[in-house]
Amino acid sequence: MGAAGLTHSSSRPRLGDALALATAAFFVYCLLGQQAWYKEDGQVTLLRYVRGWPPHPSHLLSDDLLRLFGWVTRPLGLSAYVTARAWSAVSIAATLVVLHGTARLLGLTRTRAIAAMVMLACAPGLMFYATVVEFHGPLLLFASLSLLAATALGKRPTPLLAVMTGLASGLAFCVHASGAPLPALLVPWALAVGWKSQRRTQLFLWVGVAAALHAACIPGLPFVLRAVGFLPQAIDTTAGLQGMQGVGKTANTHFVNYLLWHVEQLRASEWASLPRTIAFEWLLPFAPLSVLAFWRNRSNATALQAGALAIACVPFLGTSFLLMRHADEFGAYLVPLAFAAALVAGRNVPLRIAVITSLLAAVGSIVHIANHDLWDEGDRFASQLAVVEDDGPVLLLIGEPGEANAALMHQQHRPHVQFLYVVEVVLSPLQRFDEVVSGYRKDGYRVFLTGAGRKKLATLPGGGKLLAHMSAAHRLTRGPTGGLAGEWVQAR
Repeated sequence: MGAAGLTHSSSRPRLGDALALATAAFFVYCLLGQQAWYKEDGQVTLLRYVRGWPPHPSHLLSDDLLRLFGWVTRPLGLSAYVTARAWSAVSIAATLVVLHGTARLLGLTRTRAIAAMVMLACAPGLMFYATVVEFHGPLLLFASLSLLAATALGKRPTPLLAVMTGLASGLAFCVHASGAPLPALLVPWALAVGWKSQRRTQLFLWVGVAAALHAACIPGLPFVLRAVGFLPQAIDTTAGLQGMQGVGKTANTHFVNYLLWHVEQLRASEWASLPRTIAFEWLLPFAPLSVLAFWRNRSNATALQAGALAIACVPFLGTSFLLMRHADEFGAYLVPLAFAAALVAGRNVPLRIAVITSLLAAVGSIVHIANHDLWDEGDRFASQLAVVEDDGPVLLLIGEPGEANAALMHQQHRPHVQFLYVVEVVLSPLQRFDEVVSGYRKDGYRVFLTGAGRKKLATLPGGGKLLAHMSAAHRLTRGPTGGLAGEWVQAR
């Protein structure tokens, strides 16, 4: 049955459908929630969250949104890790509700809106990012709000909707800086939606205003947020596990400068990686949407919207190519395009094909998640730590990123295991070290310096001085057999 036939046999989209599907998706994402990290961003995000560090200079709002979510869910007693992972799942599930509202604006029938939601929910890249600690789920949520506003702007070009579109995309950029090229999607999308409007001149005017406002938000929004005391001085905490030395960025141009640096480093031979980028950053992560969005578009409306999506693919794929030509991010920098693709495919693709391909995508997603979740470092760490932890809460002084990764993961099971990276410790005065250790001891914690922590201290300026101070002011004794290699730091 074609779209025309469904228009007569199906009712308008219902909010209850959206809430039911979003809730079901959220529970599926939680059931698939991984006990594994994806690269290093998740670890450093969680460190910023639990330590209260300043935000990442490129993603200024992401940490505060996570803290707000953590405050709301605090009565549930979730660990920091589970909280952060649930925030990814909630963001993508909530995006499905926004998709439903946008489909309603575009005039999709109830059945078509449901199909669009199912295809988006089952996209492998989105299912993956809904099950790990990462930025890209929250980015999609805010990017979807900007697309909802852009759709409304195309339907009714007014100053208010232009401001809402520009601010929503600016906020999405502050959540994750890969939202920088959003105007390349929002502008052609709004024009495609309103192309047959009698107010085309006004449409061009207010769409241009929305794009200009997005551009102004890049340096302007962080300035405003800092001026009102909402944001502190941002530091580059991606260096946190390598030395805790911030770069002191004061504007939200960090990501733009990072892109420009990659442009300067680009070599002619690297263009050979472009097909790989297209395959591994667009076609596979967002299958079947990445193909079905360009299905035979029989109506002018869907053809124009598919054209808008094709235009947006150029800067988004370009950004992903520049950043990922030597690695894969499984569609991380293209998640806003999946939202638009779901709207186009949901409006046009035969329902049987939509259902079958979505089921296949879901199966492939589950297999991919299960393969990525085969991570045993945390299990080994947990078994060794259980020996150390037998007599009560422990503060670990750790030295390597691998220990931090395992300790962060382990905290979801045993919240009375805390840790400090020795690079943090060595940067503090010796008196401060004694105060911190004393405070933990008063709370019932024993202090344990891991073997890797001792080795790391030996390589750091001031590390030898801190080791000597530990030996003089505290009593170092060998750790238990079968546990983590290291020494107890006991009071004399």
